[in-house]
Amino acid sequence: MTASFSHHSGYHLLGNMVTLFFFGPGAFASLGARAFTTLYLGAGLASSAAHCGTSRNPRTPALGASGSINAVVAYGILLNPLALIVVFAEFLPIPMPAALYGALYIGRDVAAALGYTEVQLPFGLGRQFADLSVAHAAHVGGAACGVAAFLATRRRPGPWSRLR
Repeated sequence: MTASFSHHSGYHLLGNMVTLFFFGPGAFASLGARAFTTLYLGAGLASSAAHCGTSRNPRTPALGASGSINAVVAYGILLNPLALIVVFAEFLPIPMPAALYGALYIGRDVAAALGYTEVQLPFGLGRQFADLSVAHAAHVGGAACGVAAFLATRRRPGPWSRLR
């Protein structure tokens, strides 16, 4: 659990806090302080358990709040799947709906946790997208907590109610 409050580097901390800055306010506004804190801390526990349960060596440390952050990201994306997310790829802004961003963001960790480390491209080209030093299962465990929290609180009004 304490791993959620430590980071490997300043860049790791910065990346997590920038992500929390963009996805946290919507989740916080929807859940309230107590439920948001419960989600954040519960996802920290679940992500640590997922890491220990899937790691070849359970004593291998997993540092960072990424599992908790992924819970907030998953909740925020499900809360407003049509929100516009702007991703910068080599300084090129690429706008996309939150649902697509979430599929790519969390899907990469799911694929890596399942053992897929490269995207197979035509002509024998491949692109590595999974860093083997990253606790991908912890990210997936956190995201699963965010999905579970959304499903538990779905009775609240939101964009999904319009799809009925």
